[in-house]
Amino acid sequence: MNLNPELQRQFYLEYSPARLIGIPLALWLLFTLCYYIDGYQLGSASARTAFTLFLIITLIWGARQSMNSIMEEFRERTWDIQRLSAIEPWTLVWGKLLGSNMMVWYGGLLCLIIYSLATPDGSHLPIVWFYCLGTGLTVQSISLLIGQLAAQRGQIKAGALFLPIIIGFFYIASKFSSITAFSEAGNDLFSDNQRIIWYGMSFDSHLFYHFSLLLALFWSCVGNYRFMAQELGIRSLPWAWIAFNFCLMIYLAGYFSSEYSITLTAFLVTVVLTYLSLITEPDIARQTQNLFRYAKLKAWQRFAEEMPLWCISFVLSIPTALHLSLSTQPLTALTSLFHFYPLPILLLLLRDCSLFLYFNLEQNSRHAVNRTLLILAMLYAIIPGILSFTGISWLATLFFPLWANSESTALVAALFQIFVLAYLLFLRIKLALMDGPKT
Repeated sequence: MNLNPELQRQFYLEYSPARLIGIPLALWLLFTLCYYIDGYQLGSASARTAFTLFLIITLIWGARQSMNSIMEEFRERTWDIQRLSAIEPWTLVWGKLLGSNMMVWYGGLLCLIIYSLATPDGSHLPIVWFYCLGTGLTVQSISLLIGQLAAQRGQIKAGALFLPIIIGFFYIASKFSSITAFSEAGNDLFSDNQRIIWYGMSFDSHLFYHFSLLLALFWSCVGNYRFMAQELGIRSLPWAWIAFNFCLMIYLAGYFSSEYSITLTAFLVTVVLTYLSLITEPDIARQTQNLFRYAKLKAWQRFAEEMPLWCISFVLSIPTALHLSLSTQPLTALTSLFHFYPLPILLLLLRDCSLFLYFNLEQNSRHAVNRTLLILAMLYAIIPGILSFTGISWLATLFFPLWANSESTALVAALFQIFVLAYLLFLRIKLALMDGPKT
């Protein structure tokens, strides 16, 4: 029997007799106390304690283990050895995902078994088990993805990444408290009376949440695979990112009924994904230089493989922005000063991406994010605010085009910024190509 070598390695790292005996012993002591509290039986106190422990173990400890499974490789400088091995990307992904969380699931499943024995209503146990296992695997898979992103950007400690995990834990725990409540009291949160309307079709909320959870798990695993393949130097066309963009647009837009709301949701999804992919690209400067070199050599296959993900999301946002511009817009003016103009917003998105790229192409690009955020704060708020308070509103529009009273004025102001930045970026790229590949 050929066992996954990464799974074996993680097993040697995580397994120890002390853990194997210590975890059930600690749980036995804790649930003995709950047994006495419940009046010499497994009751509600035991069930709530077991469920809370399951969430803490699988979500917080599991997320930490998943992130450390890749970040420790970078800390201990052993990752390059693994990269030179013949292990396939998917083998590495599921080996790390399941192997690093071996003891996590050992303790978590013990808690889930105690919960199943203690809960007063066992009819919903299959549903609770599905949500528990699905959510645990999804959170751990997303944590592994975050760990890969952080490691690629040179961050080798997981401490700073724990704040969003803690926030996510409380959010998931609040949702799960509703599930345990109906399981204990017979109040079915996902009863047949609750329906989800998606693209005008009515779905049982139960089945819809199952589908959504499995969809999130699927895409987190795909993301892990793609990042692992990229880290191992395996080139491929960005079909997965294109499919993810469309999938997210279709999924979220289904909650709305009007054509305008559906298009607006798709537009906002691509805008958010453009920003998100821009700041998570591990080496955007080298990628840009390679892109221009492949274009010059007419190596279009390599050009497509090197295409930055933010460019793809930006291109996908163009049709929706055009469609919104031609539609009757209920959001034309959100406030007395701020207007919703899709095309100027699209140009501002391009300006922000170009600005980030401009600072990344510097020789010393360590502070590119900070410099970009500083400039954007000045362009979006500080300078327009000063000009507006001093009565020069027309000049404020030049810096923040969405303050203009007409879309044409906003478009001209946004184009002016794009032209200025495009010229500066052209000079910076030309200089970078003359200097050679950035190290």
